[in-house]
Amino acid sequence: MYDQIKQEELFQKHKFKYQKIIEENISLKQEILHLKQQVEEITQKMTEKINFIKQTEQSLSKQAYDQYEITIQRQLSIIEQLILDKKELQQEQLNLTNEIKTLQQSHSQEMEKLQYQFQQEKQQIAQKEKASRMQWEKNKTQEIRQLTVLGLEPEIQKIIKKYQEEIASLRLQLEK
Repeated sequence: MYDQIKQEELFQKHKFKYQKIIEENISLKQEILHLKQQVEEITQKMTEKINFIKQTEQSLSKQAYDQYEITIQRQLSIIEQLILDKKELQQEQLNLTNEIKTLQQSHSQEMEKLQYQFQQEKQQIAQKEKASRMQWEKNKTQEIRQLTVLGLEPEIQKIIKKYQEEIASLRLQLEK
């Protein structure tokens, strides 16, 4: 009996240990289930966060891409406008250059005309001046002749009188 009591005690002891182990096992299983649920929740939350981050990244990436596209399009339109402006300015410069050449040619022709007219007028003035000078010389010569004749007339009269007196005296002498 003693053995039996000992065995019973031992059995009870082992039974108690076994129940304790079973309880621990159940507790551990529950804890494992609880941890699995937590892991699943964390995994789900992480997946949601990752999906949210991906969506946010895609959205931001899309926004940045759209902004860059808009900026690129705006810059391209500015470049195209600058090219058009440059072409217009080049055409305007070409037109102005042609206009300047035309004006230079017309001014050159006008200058040639004016120089020709100037030369003709200069010749006319020189001819008029020469004619005027000749007329003046003629007038002065005539005036000087008249003054000379008038100035010499009393002397000529004296000489004529003297000759007439000499002729008269010679005639008287000849008649005698």
